[in-house]
Amino acid sequence: MKKNKLLSCRLTEIIIIALIFTMVGMVSGGVAVFSVIGSNEKQVYNIEKDLEGFSNVYQQIVDMYFEEIDRQKLLEGAIKGMLSTLDDPNSSFIDFEGRSSFDDRMMGQYRGVGMEIMSDSEGNIYVVGTFDNSPAQRKGIKSGDMIISVDDVIVKSVEIENVANLIKSPLSDTVEIKILRDKKEIELTIEKEIVIINSVISNTYIRDDKKIGYLQISIFAANTYSQFKEALIELEKQNISGLVIDVRSNSGGYLSSVANMLELFLEEDITLYKVETKEKITEKFSSTGEHRDYPIAVLINQQSASASEILAASLNENYGAELVGTKTYGKGTVQQLIEIPGGGIAKITIQKWLTPSGNYIDEVGVEPTIEVDLGEEYLKNPIDINDLQLQTAIDQLIK
Repeated sequence: MKKNKLLSCRLTEIIIIALIFTMVGMVSGGVAVFSVIGSNEKQVYNIEKDLEGFSNVYQQIVDMYFEEIDRQKLLEGAIKGMLSTLDDPNSSFIDFEGRSSFDDRMMGQYRGVGMEIMSDSEGNIYVVGTFDNSPAQRKGIKSGDMIISVDDVIVKSVEIENVANLIKSPLSDTVEIKILRDKKEIELTIEKEIVIINSVISNTYIRDDKKIGYLQISIFAANTYSQFKEALIELEKQNISGLVIDVRSNSGGYLSSVANMLELFLEEDITLYKVETKEKITEKFSSTGEHRDYPIAVLINQQSASASEILAASLNENYGAELVGTKTYGKGTVQQLIEIPGGGIAKITIQKWLTPSGNYIDEVGVEPTIEVDLGEEYLKNPIDINDLQLQTAIDQLIK
């Protein structure tokens, strides 16, 4: 799907994840033992005693509140309350409705029809794009089409997540969608299939008889590394003399994905990054021995966060890559996802991450080595030649 390179993800936040899913069960009676992450010692907590007050209030609400109680919402509220006391914007709760889009984006694929939608101020639902070779694209769905109904359900003023869930419903292999285009209603039956979300865009630029490769990463999803490596190898087959990696407006993703990408460029036993817990600092080393030697420039901006900042900082400190653009967002923590019975997810901060040289960039950001704004002309006419950051990066690589 063709997108503006600088459009940010529609997810409100994408986090660095060290461990994917940890199942959490209800604990009743006795003493539970939890291992503190990053420590060889174990701390013992009397869960029954700690939760005695909570259990009492919960029971009283369920038994005595004057109206019917949704116990699932009650428990979710308690989880949100606990997370809010941490005073950490990156520790939060994602409910069942929000989890669907989060999972899709982070896994890099989903079962559906392959279109992105948005709602306007009047509650109308519009298609903003389709993925390449997706069922929606093959059926002729276009950007700008207004969706009237999904399986005979009128979707005007319906929450956008609920519309997406209607389209992706696992209860059927097809979906009936009625759209409005040029004042004409069109009814389509679209088959659902596995849709791959492409998070890497590749291109080349010729300057002074030199070919410069370009790879844009929109998110560090579960399948981003494989897409990145495949695209990188294809560029190298074209004998590129330098590479631009664009992580502008990339808000992060899986820590494992960015680590795998870094290992493509850095020799064995080089520190990719460090993580710090309450107890110690641990280094993550490159282990593959695979490396490159052509010059690299990384494009960054104020919306480059988390995994994007790890990639930029590590390539700068270890490889000598130029960082072109503006200072990054400044998110220097790692979150773990905890799956909650009922379908939600809690995410909690478990570590700080540090650059290879030990810098902590949270609320500070990564500074560019070459500071340059995007340019007014690009905002008026967003084409590559008007992208001052991209053009500056290419200029550096052909020197």
